Amino acid sequence: MSAKKEKQKTGSETAFQRLENMHPHKTFLFFAIIGSALAFLSLVFLYAIRITDFKVLGSFSLPKIFSVSTIVFLISSYTISRCANAFKHDKMSDLRVSLFLTLILSMIFCATQILGFRELYNAGLYINEQPGVAFLYLITGFHLMHVLLGFFALSYLNFNANVASNDMVKQLLFFSSKREKNKLEIVTFYWHFVDIIWLVVYFIFLFSL
Repeated sequence: MSAKKEKQKTGSETAFQRLENMHPHKTFLFFAIIGSALAFLSLVFLYAIRITDFKVLGSFSLPKIFSVSTIVFLISSYTISRCANAFKHDKMSDLRVSLFLTLILSMIFCATQILGFRELYNAGLYINEQPGVAFLYLITGFHLMHVLLGFFALSYLNFNANVASNDMVKQLLFFSSKREKNKLEIVTFYWHFVDIIWLVVYFIFLFSL
């Protein structure tokens, strides 16, 4: 019994040590993601327990443009996932293409979200009049804010890659830099997180409206 407890204790200590050994930026991202996930869960929970009160939604359906957003975001997750392999094999052209495509797709996602909000507004669904719609605006808007943060991070990575691509020495330093690797891993992990959150939010509203 004591051996089992000791084993569990060792396992927990290993996990804690693993967290301690993480890069400070990764540690910050870890706790930031936990905070964001809890915030989203709280909003979704409030929406779920009050959904029966939202009679104002009636037969209204989620704007179809949000389905386009979902497809765009899934593609962007694929393109950014290719960055790690390109960095590992020192393929600057592949890295730049993958980062640039992800950046473009993030812009398209933001544009489709704005079009979706415009469609809601034109349908007479205002945030200050209907509580159910307020949750729709609030949750999707909160997610869009996370996407914009990711957009600025992607812009920064694109800039760094473009600068390094202009000189062979800079490229060598770029691909041998743990700092650059950490930046890429952080943004990639964050982008996948934001993608998962959007899928959850999309399907919740898709099947509840």
